[in-house]
Amino acid sequence: MLKGINIPIYMTHKDILYYISSWSSNYNLNVGFIAKSKDSFTFNLQLLDKNSNILELLKESSSVVFSITEFKIIGINRPHIFLENNPNMLELNIGEETSETLKESWPHTLKILEDENANMLWQKLGRVLKKDSQCGAFGVNEKNGIKIYNKQIRFTEDVIRLYKNNVKILPTYGKGVHYELTKL
Repeated sequence: MLKGINIPIYMTHKDILYYISSWSSNYNLNVGFIAKSKDSFTFNLQLLDKNSNILELLKESSSVVFSITEFKIIGINRPHIFLENNPNMLELNIGEETSETLKESWPHTLKILEDENANMLWQKLGRVLKKDSQCGAFGVNEKNGIKIYNKQIRFTEDVIRLYKNNVKILPTYGKGVHYELTKL
């Protein structure tokens, strides 16, 4: 079994748009957008084509998926079935971004990754993300002000810009904690 990637990272939607454009064109990847659904586990995949408005698709999506082969989408009506039928893809969960807050994004592969070529490419793209980002932040408990350093918190230059403009950096899950970025 192949290693795969798992890289929690704070990235702006501008960063994500850059990587979608760069990766899809440089590596001839198939790209799909999985729509957000707050009420159910319904599945809606929109494939990227030359007529797509990437910005609109990004706003309406919870994930972007990348594949070196065409997606297997026949008869798929649930996210878990899509994942089972496409085990060699890279999925990028999109962190929520507002004018006041930013939540963590998360590029990852499934543990059942089997395709060596896909694995090599995802490893390469993971290294690019790591090279393009910095690490280190203090998690701040908002009730008592206690700070704990976490060297695993990864973020891009655009996130630093947002942080300097008082955008609160939040974990994807949980409440009462925000991050203070280091290495500014």
